[in-house]
Amino acid sequence: MPDIAALTVAPTRVVVGVGADSGGLVTYRTSVALAELLGTPPVEFTGDHGGFLGRPEEFAEALRRTLEV
Repeated sequence: MPDIAALTVAPTRVVVGVGADSGGLVTYRTSVALAELLGTPPVEFTGDHGGFLGRPEEFAEALRRTLEV
């Protein structure tokens, strides 16, 4: 189990990413649950669980947008 209290008080921002095409995977559901526990929406990335492999340019653009916030 993640230490939610430690993650929410950490000096860094925690972002939970999910693949847009990963809705049927356990990792998608657990990531969404973690984001809810942290009180933040999950960030959706292009592709599936390994979207950075199949669509690296789109993934990189989404990652840049996420990190700029």
